[in-house]
Amino acid sequence: MMTLRRLEWKLRASGAAIAGWPEAERRDALLLLRQSAAARRLLADVLASAEDEAPPRECPVLARMQSRLGSALALRQSATFGVRLGALASCALMGIWLGVAQAQDTSLLPHDPLQAWTNLPVDGMQP
Repeated sequence: MMTLRRLEWKLRASGAAIAGWPEAERRDALLLLRQSAAARRLLADVLASAEDEAPPRECPVLARMQSRLGSALALRQSATFGVRLGALASCALMGIWLGVAQAQDTSLLPHDPLQAWTNLPVDGMQP
C-alpha cells in the first residue's frame, strides 16, 4: 500500500508519468489516487509545477543556445579533422617505411623456412 508521502516523493522524483513506473507501484498509486482527494490534489500540483518549469516551445534563449552549441560542435569537428588526417598519414608512412626497411635487411630472414623451423631451440637445448 502506497502512502501519500511515498506518492509525493515518487511524483517529484519520477514525474507524473505514472505509466512508466514499475507495475506494483503504478497499481498502488492508482488505487491511492482513486481513494484519496489529497493524492489527486498532489498529482494536480505536480502537473501544474511541471508546466510552470518547462520552457516554452518557442523560447528564443533556448534556440540561441542550441544554435551556438551546434556551431561549436561543428567547429570542433572541423578543427580536429586536420589532426586526425595528419595522424593517419604519419602512421601509414611509418608502416611503409618499416616494411621497406625490413625488406631490405634480409640477413635476419632465413632462406628456407623449414630449415629455420627445425633449427629452433627446444627446452633450452641447441640443435
